[in-house]
Amino acid sequence: MPDQAVCIGVTYEDSVYDPIPGSTADAQIFADIAGRMGIDNVRPVTGEVTRQEILDALTEMVAQAEPGDNLVFAFAGHGGQGADPNHAEGDGKFECIFGSDAQITDAELRAILAGLPEGANMTLAIQACYAGGMVEFNDFASGDIAANVVAISASQPYEVSYHTASLAPSFFPAALETVLQENPGISWVDAVHLINEIDGVQTPSLSYNRPEGSFTR
Repeated sequence: MPDQAVCIGVTYEDSVYDPIPGSTADAQIFADIAGRMGIDNVRPVTGEVTRQEILDALTEMVAQAEPGDNLVFAFAGHGGQGADPNHAEGDGKFECIFGSDAQITDAELRAILAGLPEGANMTLAIQACYAGGMVEFNDFASGDIAANVVAISASQPYEVSYHTASLAPSFFPAALETVLQENPGISWVDAVHLINEIDGVQTPSLSYNRPEGSFTR
């Protein structure tokens, strides 16, 4: 399957959750970044995107993936935390992201990513509260995921991630776009470092399961 990207921005306009109108702009920024990574098949999905629609989009991408494919899955919206009933997490908490109607846990996301074939390359970008805990390789053994996975997140697992109350993009996607534009070919490690030098309101994080994951593709 050709390289592809799905960039989701949930606005929660008709939801029980607080609206985030800027998620549309966030998703478009992630889509632009994916395009500059050389991915031609880029699909922004914005508005009242449900839990099932998010799961279906990621599951379909994983099912079509082949070794050597470069994939991007980006999410902008609400995130949360809760007590981990299975005691599988190092900090005793699970993280989740929210569709317009319900949550998706880090374990659910990870279970889907485990279906990626060895040699596939997946970059995840997450603009949400507690985003750094959604795909975190220091809490779990990475052996269940054979593909090369990089997760660049808006905040640490213990931090909220702020968004605007307007149509303007959030701090993290805007800062990431600026850093990547000003520093072509920069590694993800260095990109996160530069973002954290900006006077922001949260601490973007990076996690990856292969040494080469520290570099952009």
